[in-house]
Amino acid sequence: MNDEKRRQILSTALRVFWKHGFRRVNMKEIAEAAGISRPGLYLYFKTKEEVFTEAIKYYADVLLAEIDRGMERGRTRAGSSRRPPSTSPATPSSTATRSSCV
Repeated sequence: MNDEKRRQILSTALRVFWKHGFRRVNMKEIAEAAGISRPGLYLYFKTKEEVFTEAIKYYADVLLAEIDRGMERGRTRAGSSRRPPSTSPATPSSTATRSSCV
């Protein structure tokens, strides 16, 4: 089956579920919103519950990917502005200065 079409159905289904709620939505509404026939929707998903579960998983994957991208951008920015660590051994006075700053 076409993965891109499946993702498009899941994305559309999420909007339909958010707008109307799980109980009110049926497979016909999801299919119409996705621009496919109801039998076409059943080629991808057996039940409304399956569409909902897979849509939530898809949304979680999208959110996690966005978080990862944000964290990577933050690491890249932070890494470029950091000074290299000192190679001299810590002395009691430098340790006291560091801990008082924390």
